[in-house]
Amino acid sequence: MLNSRGHVVETISGGAITGPWDLTAVDEGNHTVLFVTSLLNGTVMANRHSVDGGTVGRIVLRTDGSNVPTVTSERTIASALSPTSDPNALIIGPTGVGLGADGVLDVADTLGSRIAAIPNALNRNSVLRNGGPTVTSGGDLMGPLGLVIAPGGDIVTADRGDGNIVKTTPNGNQITTQTLVPTGAGDPVGLAHTPNDNGLVFVNDPRSGTAATPLQSLH
Repeated sequence: MLNSRGHVVETISGGAITGPWDLTAVDEGNHTVLFVTSLLNGTVMANRHSVDGGTVGRIVLRTDGSNVPTVTSERTIASALSPTSDPNALIIGPTGVGLGADGVLDVADTLGSRIAAIPNALNRNSVLRNGGPTVTSGGDLMGPLGLVIAPGGDIVTADRGDGNIVKTTPNGNQITTQTLVPTGAGDPVGLAHTPNDNGLVFVNDPRSGTAATPLQSLH
């Protein structure tokens, strides 16, 4: 965790975090909820064989503004999201996460080329196997990595397979596809909104930099 000056003030490890791959945060004033995808929940096998399932963990922090945030609870809420070892990325598995207004946590199931949905993510006490029901799969999705919820509730994902970005409605209709990085397989990773919500910032991985794309073009 970083403060407003970019200095590390606290580190969270162990528990629901076992090889973290991506994270989203929900600020609720005196507490903040983190959702973390983890991939190293078993033994990584050689030659791209499957490894034990990836998970999604929920971590609740006390954030009253006067002290360093502290963990008050943590729980695994989804499991058995299939990962596999990979010579270029170490491991491929569930990556981007985003919470919709209906309390459903959408997860980019990279290996399955699908978006999974975890209902009641803020409050659920049970572990959902296989990452939850499928919102959409295949089509224009080619190994989605980054994921963010757009204003209005649509799901935006970045594909590792072709460098494209795909916009999907909450009921699973893939409605828009746009190229982020031409011939950019494996390039676009994390996604985030710009401060005024009219664009997206993404990690352009092999170039170790960031870039932006107008959100209007995805409407």
